[in-house]
Amino acid sequence: MAYVTPVGADIGHELRSGRRLIAVWGGVGSGKSYSIAQQCLELGMTRRLWNVEDQCDGGPMQIAVVGRNYGDLRKNLWRAFVDVIQAAGGRYVGDPEWRRWVLPSGAVITWHSYKCHGTTSESSNSLEGQGYAVMISDETAQLPDPYFKHSRERSRLPSYDVRTGRLYRGQCVWISRPTEDDRYLREARRLRTEGYDVAVLYGRTRDNGTIGGLAYANELKIGRSLAEWQAITQEVVGATMPVSGSIISDWVPDLWPNGNLYPAALVGYDYPTILSIDPGVTTTSALWLQCRDLAPGVPGLVVVDEWHPSDPTSVQDIIREAHARPWQLAEAIIDPAADARQRSNPGLTSEVRILMRDKDADPDGLGGGLGVPVRAVIPAARRSVRDGLLRVNGRVLDATGDRRLVCVDSLWNQPRYDRGLRFGVQSYRWDDRTGEPMKGSRCGNADHVIDALRYAVVHHAWDGPPLVHTQLEPTAPKPRRAIPARKHAFTRRAHRQGR
Repeated sequence: MAYVTPVGADIGHELRSGRRLIAVWGGVGSGKSYSIAQQCLELGMTRRLWNVEDQCDGGPMQIAVVGRNYGDLRKNLWRAFVDVIQAAGGRYVGDPEWRRWVLPSGAVITWHSYKCHGTTSESSNSLEGQGYAVMISDETAQLPDPYFKHSRERSRLPSYDVRTGRLYRGQCVWISRPTEDDRYLREARRLRTEGYDVAVLYGRTRDNGTIGGLAYANELKIGRSLAEWQAITQEVVGATMPVSGSIISDWVPDLWPNGNLYPAALVGYDYPTILSIDPGVTTTSALWLQCRDLAPGVPGLVVVDEWHPSDPTSVQDIIREAHARPWQLAEAIIDPAADARQRSNPGLTSEVRILMRDKDADPDGLGGGLGVPVRAVIPAARRSVRDGLLRVNGRVLDATGDRRLVCVDSLWNQPRYDRGLRFGVQSYRWDDRTGEPMKGSRCGNADHVIDALRYAVVHHAWDGPPLVHTQLEPTAPKPRRAIPARKHAFTRRAHRQGR
């Protein structure tokens, strides 16, 4: 078969060689999805099951493609399966129990959602009772540890190549893109040291010429740090996502463009300004930022002011501080969790709804608001703290060498707050044990100012340089859904029994 990408050819070679386990660490756009579809087609058209007891043909090939859920499998693989499997005469058969593709040879490819009820290898799971000749898992990094054993147990059906007569034992292919979670890769390496038949493959983005090869890989540099880019594209083969050390390790306290400081004299009060807030009773942090050109045609985010009070604060304190400063507010961004808090006056309203009011509005004695649009909802694809922090680091210095996140030099050279931006940049770190960002007292509460910075990047610089402010549309809060009180189970049972 003519494979679309080199990583597909490598996987095919290892399957034909009889390798029991193949672990693939494939860069973004390296061709993993099409490789899965092509492997299924080749296996389904060239192999059949083997009946060991009777030493004869055991029927059409049985292949499983496993993911976290059916929605993920459809999102990631549907296009590839239509282009490869359907184009070869295969058809999709969907019902509530099974999602399957059937090839003209009779081979069945089952899309299998992996669910595990427990955390041990003996836990109850959705693969119990199933048997396949080959199991291929997509986005394996998202699957729990028990899958590693269960997949090897359930890929247990022998098969044979109808062209050569060669017999094969069950085989597994674990595929995923590089993430900070490389458990499956480490498990494959561990099994290899114990004598299990394992191949570890790496797929580089640049090797997939169908999407532009190196040119496409270079496009991914924009907005990503060098370490993140090297991992997601596998430009450094085997690289993983950053998991230890300083969050903002590339910050340089020199003037832009060689560093992340910007002359305070170049910013003005009359320019549209963003207020980004991480509220807390005793740890509130607020940053004022402007989206503006650092040089002609070079847009960036500039931190122009900050506030990190040492005394307990209320939402009214935040509003008063915002009105007292001379910046021309265009919008505000606040921690989404604040939308659920009712610290100001329990039972009346949330902090976000007070912020959203007009300056002169005071329907309940809690005072007026900021008088500007307020964002309090982070898009689902951007909710991970880790992903947001990686995007922050990618604006500090991206893989192209551009710095698109700076602060005015006065904030850095004459810091007014113990928990300010300078302290946050220097103190906020990954946990060396868990690989997760530290929180609270473990990092001296440096996370609050960095969280405020993260909210601004999430909303204004996720996919590239920020857009210079023009006119913003107000963002209305989502209506709350009333959740009825849950009745006791006995009450429901009695109702069903007519009592």
